[in-house]
Formats: sequence, structure tokens, C-alpha cells
Amino acid sequence: MKKSEQTNKILALRNNGYGYKRIAKELDVSVGTVRYALTKVEEDALSGLCKTCGKKMMSIKGKKKKVFCSDKCRYKWWNNKKPN
Repeated sequence: MKKSEQTNKILALRNNGYGYKRIAKELDVSVGTVRYALTKVEEDALSGLCKTCGKKMMSIKGKKKKVFCSDKCRYKWWNNKKPN
């Protein structure tokens, strides 16, 4: 089974309310594999690129997703934005 297929199955089972141990048993993989796959998916959801410079950045779980990597980039983007 491909990693992407396995990750999709893990996500589907998790969305159905299954715990790590039950998912591991269903898919015949280790609990560590399940934990790693779910953590990786969460990390990917929290990562993004700066709107101005394209630098990769991480947002904090439970907080608003970051759009700019710094105040400098935020100011630059807003100052270059043309009024309607």
C-alpha cells in the first residue's frame, strides 16, 4: 500500500472517531505509524508561504493562520496594494 493511500485511510478512520490503537489494528500497522501520519498531516495544514516573499512558515495550532512572515513583509504588502 502506498503511503498516500495509507494516510488517507488513517485520516478517514480518524474522522470516523477511531483511536490510534483501533486504526493501527484495522490497517495492521504500528501505533507509531498512525501517530506519525496524523502529526505530519497536521503540520502540513499549519505550514504556509509568506504572501510577500514566499518564505515557508509555520502557524500555531488553535491560532489564526499566518499570512506574512514578519511585520516588514506585512507593511511592504499593504503599502504596495493599490486602492480600488
